[in-house]
Amino acid sequence: MEFDFTKIYLSTNKNTYKILSFNNPKELIIKDIPTKTNFGLEKFNGKFILNVNLDYYKTLEEHNTNLNLNKVNTTRTVDNIFSRILTQDFFKLPIGFNKEFTNKKYSNSIRNNSLLRIQVKKPKVFKIIYDELTKKETELEIDFKEFTTYDIKNKLIKIDISLSDLWNYSDNYGITWNLDKIIIF
Repeated sequence: MEFDFTKIYLSTNKNTYKILSFNNPKELIIKDIPTKTNFGLEKFNGKFILNVNLDYYKTLEEHNTNLNLNKVNTTRTVDNIFSRILTQDFFKLPIGFNKEFTNKKYSNSIRNNSLLRIQVKKPKVFKIIYDELTKKETELEIDFKEFTTYDIKNKLIKIDISLSDLWNYSDNYGITWNLDKIIIF
């Protein structure tokens, strides 16, 4: 799940830069992060945002594993590296990039060391239903339109996220994580 930053490049797209991989776009995805959200979906600047607690996995014995720690640390490492993008020599930066970003401040995608902001467009949404008779869990797909704030408020979730864009607005810049899949427990 390591990101190979020597294989990442930025492609200009209006006020953002698409973050792409020379090899395979699937390399920029982190899968099956167990977490919890307290707020549900929020609307910010006309876009849906989901804030998740990256450290929540530590409170669940079955999820407190090295694999989950690596997923969270990878997310933090990506945020840290993009905060220092102008000093990294392995990025393939577009012409004029340094001049455009020199006096800008990085806006972390991770707040208070554990709250990750994720953009929500049209992810695959699943809900786990427990059948008392069979004692089995079933994964039920939910239409995105039915996916509401109530569905995920204070719920344990598992998410797949992908690194998408480097945005540039006013005196700030930052990265965008997209929600690709969510499983609600």
